[in-house]
Amino acid sequence: MAGFELSIERHGKVKRGMHPITVEASPVAVAAELDTRLGQFNEEQIGPRNTLNFVLSVRDGRGKLVAGLVGETLWNALLVSVLWVHEQHRKSGYGTALMARAEQIAEERACEVVFLNTMTFQAPGFYSKLGYKVFGELTDVPRGYGRLWFCKRLRRGGSDAV
Repeated sequence: MAGFELSIERHGKVKRGMHPITVEASPVAVAAELDTRLGQFNEEQIGPRNTLNFVLSVRDGRGKLVAGLVGETLWNALLVSVLWVHEQHRKSGYGTALMARAEQIAEERACEVVFLNTMTFQAPGFYSKLGYKVFGELTDVPRGYGRLWFCKRLRRGGSDAV
């Protein structure tokens, strides 16, 4: 049949009529389009995303990066995607100060919850000390380690229940 391709279903069965699946040569552009399309659908369902992308940084007297945080507010939440402190400056208070500033930005934007993930060899104890609770765990990824998802309800959002 003209215009029809054969594709493989989940369990290896061939299904007629499906368009082919392609590994994209320009993934950045396609990923951006997919994100935009999903974002439009989501906003149609639940309202404006309330997005703010921000980066907080700490620099020494020579301008070298000492610590930083990457965050994004979306709807009523803050996602912290990166928190990094230079090894020489760990346990100096920078991580705590960066998280406090990020939470302040979240509260200013009417966010009720902060969420993030970390690997078991990184900083799970640090986040627990800041009041974050584990709500998900993926073991043995990477092998021998795991990934933990944490969240914290902000005062503005009511109870501390996860």
